[in-house]
Amino acid sequence: MTGRDEIVESTLASKIGPLLLRFALALPCIGDGYQKIYQMGGTTWAGPGLSPAWQAVIVWVHLLSAMAILVGIRTRWASGILLACLISETWLLRSWPGIDQIWPSTHKNIIIWLLAGGMTGVAGGEWKLDLQANPK
Repeated sequence: MTGRDEIVESTLASKIGPLLLRFALALPCIGDGYQKIYQMGGTTWAGPGLSPAWQAVIVWVHLLSAMAILVGIRTRWASGILLACLISETWLLRSWPGIDQIWPSTHKNIIIWLLAGGMTGVAGGEWKLDLQANPK
């Protein structure tokens, strides 16, 4: 491997790859959270089976953790929190009738869960706004 190849490989592995993974996870989750808050007030997206207070907590945690992932603030923590939020959201919604109208595509959920799990391990790469020092 030449010096140029090592630089390209290093840049892709430590900067561009994690950045794209952060975007792939955060952008759909931000869009979903924003849609629930803007169109439904954040308290009616799950139907009458879940209290409005819990619905608001879930959707705001969902949105804020996705925003933290996007800019790279405590990416591992934010990814873990988002993953827990998404799994709990799915678990809560699956226990009620009418899930097919609320969240019809299970494959989308699985992809987002895998992205969140991967992001928990990658920790955001070097291009992030984290408060901790970047290890070399």
